Amino acid sequence: MNLVLLEGNLVRDPEKVQGGSNGSVMGKFSLAVDRYTKKDNAESVEEVMYIGV
Repeated sequence: MNLVLLEGNLVRDPEKVQGGSNGSVMGKFSLAVDRYTKKDNAESVEEVMYIGV
């Protein structure tokens, strides 16, 4: 089994989505996650990634 943990800010309200042939209900939402990287000159750069879940 795989496990994924995401920590971020909820971008909008979750949506309820009907899915599957058995009528199961799922949720759909987006997260905003900050990502920090360094450039060649050791300058830190902050980027925001939007992840659909």
